[in-house]
Amino acid sequence: MVRLLSLAILLLTACRSFNPAAPTPGAEFDPLVHTKPCIQAGFRAGVPKSDLDQIKDLGFKVVRMDVQGMDTASIRRIINEVHDANLEGLYIIYEPAQLRELPEGLMYELRNEPDLEGPPPADYRPLMFEAAEVARLRNQVLYVGVVSNLNDRGFNYLKALLPFPDNVKVSVHRYGDGTFENAHRGFDSRHSEVKWLRDVIGQRSFAVTEFGYPSDDLGEAKQAYRTQQEFEFWNSKADFTCLYQLNDGPLKNETFGIRRYPDKSLKPNAHILKGIT
Repeated sequence: MVRLLSLAILLLTACRSFNPAAPTPGAEFDPLVHTKPCIQAGFRAGVPKSDLDQIKDLGFKVVRMDVQGMDTASIRRIINEVHDANLEGLYIIYEPAQLRELPEGLMYELRNEPDLEGPPPADYRPLMFEAAEVARLRNQVLYVGVVSNLNDRGFNYLKALLPFPDNVKVSVHRYGDGTFENAHRGFDSRHSEVKWLRDVIGQRSFAVTEFGYPSDDLGEAKQAYRTQQEFEFWNSKADFTCLYQLNDGPLKNETFGIRRYPDKSLKPNAHILKGIT
């Protein structure tokens, strides 16, 4: 009986430690040690130097820039601006041929959420192999897959792409129900989602290139706490983790950003990386 009681106490303690309470609004957040925290900043346009400098000062190391459909000269200008800000860039491209015209040695991502936006896996696979060959020749880091979530739809899309080219990495997005701890339907836990991902991609490296929580649902303090939890969860698992996004928008559920609309003042989730060197 004593042994059973002790086991029950241990299990209860573990459950509580996995579901911590939200912080008091306005409370200080502990410094977060993360190798390469990332933020989505550019949407088929450049980002002002002052914004890139602020991103750097807040502790982010990588910016994710959507350059799909842009001409090569404009993309190169954005790449130079990111480099001049002492940030690393992840650039979303649309066509594999773009890689032939873009700098060597950088990180690129082939399209965004094709499980939602298309093309179907049968059409994405040849694009993936074409891009992988160019990336191999040009020493570029290529992330593929880029599925919208770690759920059945995302996993089924990734499985349909198998086998992957040897030289590519995989990127995924992860959004939930506003909680940190709740897994998607059909999965026992957040860790089981990661296990399923590993079962599909093997030991191949991966990055989480979008996650986020809207503050209009949670409040700004809890949004910041959830953001911190997410960075910590992925820290030892992914190459890097990318927060969506820099700015709030004007509509409900467009409050994923670290800056409020329209004045661009900083929200609490902008400060969770303080102390990063």
